[in-house]
Amino acid sequence: MREIGYLRLSVPEEYASVHVQPHLYRDWFCGNAARRYIQYCRRPLEVISQLPIKPGDRVLDVGCGWGYASMLVNSRGAQAFGIDIEEEAIAFGRALARANGFIVDLRCGDARRLDYPDGYFDHIISIETFEHIPAEERQLVLLEMKRCVRDNGRIVISTPNRLGTAELAKSILGRSRRIRQLMEPGTDWGDKHPMVSSKEMIDLIRSVGLTLEKLKHIIFMVKFMPDSLFSLALNVERTLEALPFVSRFGATSIYVIRKKML
Repeated sequence: MREIGYLRLSVPEEYASVHVQPHLYRDWFCGNAARRYIQYCRRPLEVISQLPIKPGDRVLDVGCGWGYASMLVNSRGAQAFGIDIEEEAIAFGRALARANGFIVDLRCGDARRLDYPDGYFDHIISIETFEHIPAEERQLVLLEMKRCVRDNGRIVISTPNRLGTAELAKSILGRSRRIRQLMEPGTDWGDKHPMVSSKEMIDLIRSVGLTLEKLKHIIFMVKFMPDSLFSLALNVERTLEALPFVSRFGATSIYVIRKKML
């Protein structure tokens, strides 16, 4: 089950040492089965599955990190583009793409000022990035996505679900200083990056003249799940997601948005 949906990637020699690999690659892509599944299988595959990708389509990933989703898009015949503010992640992604035969255009860039012409992309995606954008800048970023996607193109955004089990648990457990000390460094307890609620996101989408076509909530897997229990946890997750009332508490929200012609 560990390899479902993953691209198998060879690491260039200059990045063989874990000390020069981006944290999202080192700790998640090379981590346990649950981490790999959450970050590099379920989220990107769910987002990309919402796009009617045709060979030659141009697809932009806003907040691409080291470019895994862009490589996944390129593997399906599309022209893949990605922007991120982390220079080291972009450099790593470019080297990884070259070493594995992917053609992707990864750049350092600012989501508030996308350096592309109007309507340039057939589709735009953004995976677990929106919650890191300051609340007062989210509308500007969404307006830029709207400008850069063609008429009838899709924008698919995934964010943590503020009502999801993971965020609810962190909001409760994070009140304890002792628990925070026991957890791994860098854990986001929601105080650095306030989560955006579904209502806030829907209002934001409508405020810029875009149309929300679908909203779904996924993932009940926890990143600390031992590999020995991964298959069992996956089956439990599928059962929970099939229950309409329960599924609303999935950890990740997927917004499928369309730019309709006027």
